[in-house]
Amino acid sequence: MVDSAQEREPGAAPEEDEPQPRMHRLRLGAVLLFSAYRDGALEEPPRPVIDITDRHYTVLVHASRNGSPEARIVCADTPAAALAKTPGALLAAAVPDRLLPPHSGTPAAIALEDTVLVRASRAIIRVLFSVPPSDTTGESAAPAEDVVVATVRGILREQRPAVIRAAEGDEVDHRVWTLIADHHSDPSFDVDTIARELAFSRRQLYRRVSGEDGVAGLIAQHRLATAMRLISEDPSRPLAEVASLAGFSRLANMRALFTARVGMTPTSYRQSILGYRS
Repeated sequence: MVDSAQEREPGAAPEEDEPQPRMHRLRLGAVLLFSAYRDGALEEPPRPVIDITDRHYTVLVHASRNGSPEARIVCADTPAAALAKTPGALLAAAVPDRLLPPHSGTPAAIALEDTVLVRASRAIIRVLFSVPPSDTTGESAAPAEDVVVATVRGILREQRPAVIRAAEGDEVDHRVWTLIADHHSDPSFDVDTIARELAFSRRQLYRRVSGEDGVAGLIAQHRLATAMRLISEDPSRPLAEVASLAGFSRLANMRALFTARVGMTPTSYRQSILGYRS
């Protein structure tokens, strides 16, 4: 469910003229989404909405300053640390670092280039707030969680010169992530391709790669994120073309993955994007 809270100490009455923020939170499995607006800065995000279950987070923050959108990545011990001092309107996705590829952690806010994927991520967060899962703590949250994680992964990969540095001891993970990010749009690219490239057997590859999704799941997540980005970029693009560009061998495969992980068909997702923009 969506929670909301106001920024003040427990038990303290708000000052009469104090602008009160409207902060909402949506939990999708291990992922937290935030939406807030106030005139001025959020000096400290509302404590009741911060429900921490992981040690370290990477937070994608979309803010609006004087009507101009800006986006940044922040690595922090909690989402609260990343959301502090954020002016005006705010949309954010906090993803536990354990779900992301190796990247350098810094408390500083790293400004992101205004790419199509970054802009699409803002639309995705808004869509998820407008059509929340019926049960955000159950199985229905998993598809939306996958979409957010895949999108943040894609942004980290895309913005790698500013964000990603392979961690020592994670060389295989990093090489797998790089291969998938670079080649998932090729329909012939699969687990066997990665195994051959790294001179591993399939069993060795699955043993060496961390994460719960498995290598095939990572490829599917990247293809899904690319398809969502393409639809967000140009909703008029034929879905068969989207499927081909995203690396699906057939439109039916893309449709099945959308239904399983997003909880809606590509057509319904496109309609939700158009509805938001109208």
